[in-house]
Amino acid sequence: MDWSQEAMWESGAEYPDWSPEDIAFVNDMTREAQAIMGAAEGGMALVEDNAAVRKALQHNIQIVNKYIQKREKKHARTYLTDDECGALAHRLAWLSAMENALNASNEWCKLKSSQKCAKL
Repeated sequence: MDWSQEAMWESGAEYPDWSPEDIAFVNDMTREAQAIMGAAEGGMALVEDNAAVRKALQHNIQIVNKYIQKREKKHARTYLTDDECGALAHRLAWLSAMENALNASNEWCKLKSSQKCAKL
C-alpha cells in the first residue's frame, strides 16, 4: 500500500507479533501479493503490446459501463451480485483477442527461439 508512516499510524492498523506463525503468515501474504502483482504486470504488458487485446478491453469496459449506468438509474449505487457478474462476463469479448495474442506470442517465440519465451 502506498501509505506514509503517519497515515499508517493514524489508520489504527496493528502490526502482527513477531511469532513464527505471524511471520509465516506475513510471508505467505507477501508471496501472494507478489504473484498477483506479477500477473498484473504481465497482463499490462499484454494490453500495451497487443492492439487486439487493447481493443477488446476497451469494448468490455464500454459494455460494463453501460450495464452499470442502467443499474444506477434504478439504484442509488450499483453492487453486482455474483450471478450478475457471471452473466455480464459471458457478454465480454476476451477469447478471440486473447487467443490471437497468445498465438502471435507463440509464433514470435518460434521465430526467435528465445529462452524468455519459455515462460509465456
